[in-house]
Amino acid sequence: MDFGSGNPEVDQPPSDPQHVAQEDPPAPDKVTPPVEIGKEELELFILNQRPIFDDIKLADAPADFPALLQQRNEGKTWMEISKEINVPSGQISTKYGAYKKRVTKMMQDGVAV
Repeated sequence: MDFGSGNPEVDQPPSDPQHVAQEDPPAPDKVTPPVEIGKEELELFILNQRPIFDDIKLADAPADFPALLQQRNEGKTWMEISKEINVPSGQISTKYGAYKKRVTKMMQDGVAV
Protein backbone atom coordinates (compact mmCIF):
# COMPACT_ATOMS: atom_id res chain seq x y z
CA MET A 1 0.00 0.00 0.00
CA ASP A 2 1.44 3.40 -0.99
CA PHE A 3 0.17 6.42 0.93
CA GLY A 4 2.30 8.87 -1.05
CA SER A 5 0.61 11.50 -3.17
CA GLY A 6 2.66 10.70 -6.20
CA ASN A 7 4.13 14.20 -6.05
CA PRO A 8 7.86 14.00 -5.03
CA GLU A 9 7.84 17.49 -3.50
CA VAL A 10 4.96 16.62 -1.20
CA ASP A 11 6.28 13.14 -0.27
CA GLN A 12 9.61 14.43 1.14
CA PRO A 13 9.76 15.26 4.85
CA PRO A 14 9.83 18.98 5.59
CA SER A 15 13.34 20.41 5.63
CA ASP A 16 14.74 21.44 8.98
CA PRO A 17 16.99 24.50 8.69
CA GLN A 18 18.86 23.44 11.85
CA HIS A 19 19.36 19.88 10.61
CA VAL A 20 22.67 19.30 8.89
CA ALA A 21 23.13 16.13 6.94
CA GLN A 22 25.52 13.78 8.70
CA GLU A 23 28.50 12.88 6.59
CA ASP A 24 31.18 10.35 7.35
CA PRO A 25 34.37 12.03 8.55
CA PRO A 26 37.09 12.10 5.94
CA ALA A 27 39.35 9.07 6.00
CA PRO A 28 42.67 9.82 7.68
CA ASP A 29 45.65 9.91 5.41
CA LYS A 30 47.15 6.50 5.04
CA VAL A 31 49.98 6.08 7.48
CA THR A 32 53.03 4.76 5.74
CA PRO A 33 55.12 2.34 7.73
CA PRO A 34 58.54 3.61 8.77
CA VAL A 35 61.32 2.98 6.30
CA GLU A 36 63.63 0.16 7.31
CA ILE A 37 67.15 1.39 7.96
CA GLY A 38 69.98 -1.11 7.80
CA LYS A 39 72.89 -1.34 10.23
CA GLU A 40 75.44 -0.04 7.70
CA GLU A 41 73.24 2.91 6.71
CA LEU A 42 72.65 3.75 10.38
CA GLU A 43 76.36 3.60 11.25
CA LEU A 44 77.29 5.69 8.21
CA PHE A 45 74.75 8.34 9.26
CA ILE A 46 76.14 8.32 12.83
CA LEU A 47 79.72 8.72 11.61
CA ASN A 48 78.87 11.46 9.10
CA GLN A 49 76.28 13.49 11.04
CA ARG A 50 77.67 12.76 14.53
CA PRO A 51 74.44 13.30 16.51
CA ILE A 52 74.81 13.57 20.30
CA PHE A 53 71.87 13.70 22.69
CA ASP A 54 72.28 15.46 26.02
CA ASP A 55 69.97 13.02 27.81
CA ILE A 56 71.85 9.85 26.77
CA LYS A 57 74.86 9.88 29.08
CA LEU A 58 77.89 7.77 29.89
CA ALA A 59 79.96 8.68 32.95
CA ASP A 60 77.79 11.75 33.67
CA ALA A 61 78.44 13.32 30.25
CA PRO A 62 76.52 13.13 26.97
CA ALA A 63 77.62 9.92 25.26
CA ASP A 64 79.79 10.52 22.20
CA PHE A 65 78.72 7.40 20.37
CA PRO A 66 80.05 8.65 17.02
CA ALA A 67 83.58 8.69 18.52
CA LEU A 68 83.06 5.30 20.18
CA LEU A 69 81.72 3.81 16.95
CA GLN A 70 84.74 5.19 15.10
CA GLN A 71 87.04 3.43 17.59
CA ARG A 72 85.01 0.26 17.12
CA ASN A 73 85.41 0.47 13.34
CA GLU A 74 89.16 0.95 13.80
CA GLY A 75 89.36 -2.50 15.38
CA LYS A 76 88.74 -2.03 19.09
CA THR A 77 86.17 -4.23 20.80
CA TRP A 78 83.35 -2.78 22.85
CA MET A 79 84.99 -4.42 25.89
CA GLU A 80 88.26 -2.56 25.25
CA ILE A 81 86.39 0.71 24.78
CA SER A 82 84.45 0.01 27.97
CA LYS A 83 87.68 -0.40 29.97
CA GLU A 84 89.22 2.74 28.44
CA ILE A 85 86.29 4.98 29.36
CA ASN A 86 85.69 3.17 32.66
CA VAL A 87 82.01 2.41 31.93
CA PRO A 88 80.56 -1.10 32.24
CA SER A 89 80.03 -2.72 28.84
CA GLY A 90 76.41 -3.51 29.76
CA GLN A 91 75.74 0.17 30.32
CA ILE A 92 77.33 1.05 26.96
CA SER A 93 75.22 -1.60 25.24
CA THR A 94 71.98 -0.37 26.82
CA LYS A 95 72.67 3.29 26.08
CA TYR A 96 73.88 2.53 22.55
CA GLY A 97 70.61 0.68 21.88
CA ALA A 98 68.61 3.72 22.99
CA TYR A 99 70.89 5.98 20.94
CA LYS A 100 70.46 3.88 17.78
CA LYS A 101 66.67 3.93 18.18
CA ARG A 102 66.68 7.71 18.47
CA VAL A 103 68.97 8.13 15.46
CA THR A 104 66.84 5.69 13.44
CA LYS A 105 63.72 7.72 14.25
CA MET A 106 65.58 10.88 13.26
CA MET A 107 66.47 9.33 9.93
CA GLN A 108 62.90 8.09 9.34
CA ASP A 109 61.52 11.54 10.13
CA GLY A 110 64.04 13.15 7.78
CA VAL A 111 65.62 15.28 10.48
CA ALA A 112 69.08 16.55 9.67
CA VAL A 113 71.57 17.32 12.40
